Amino acid sequence: MWKPFTICQLAGVPVQFHVTWLIYPASFLVWLLFDYDRPWKMFFALLVLFVICVSLLAHEFAHVLTARRFGIGSRRVIIIPPGALAELESALDSPNEFWITLAGPVASLLLVGIFRVGFHAFASWHESWKVIWLYHWMRAWQFGFKLNLFMAAFNLMPCFPMDGGRIRGCGGC
Repeated sequence: MWKPFTICQLAGVPVQFHVTWLIYPASFLVWLLFDYDRPWKMFFALLVLFVICVSLLAHEFAHVLTARRFGIGSRRVIIIPPGALAELESALDSPNEFWITLAGPVASLLLVGIFRVGFHAFASWHESWKVIWLYHWMRAWQFGFKLNLFMAAFNLMPCFPMDGGRIRGCGGC
């Protein structure tokens, strides 16, 4: 009952959601039940869920694609609360572990830049901010910026199993 389910394959790697991840959409639905402006809040909630999924997948697939470059395959990418995990076919004990590990935070930092540029591109329409869908679209870009900045910083903490704890020479916890 508590097993992950596959939603698609990207670059030949199964992408799975653990059933417990459904707590996020369920929480958004409960939140919407107590709010008067439901259609627009639902639009924003869906945008936030999309931004979370894209950010997690970009981070994990940076690990997957970098590992593939060094001849290490991937079993799956699984999205779990509170994040995601790329399961590689072999342990990271090679000299390439540094690059494979660093790829995720670098991808998150690239997304920080993309979300920041996107936010400013839409902010140039500041006269249109009174259009409700554009307001929520802007908030989603801003959320993406903050989320990926947090993900990069959090993943670089020098504690195992975070990326920072896997980087050799950091003296992880």
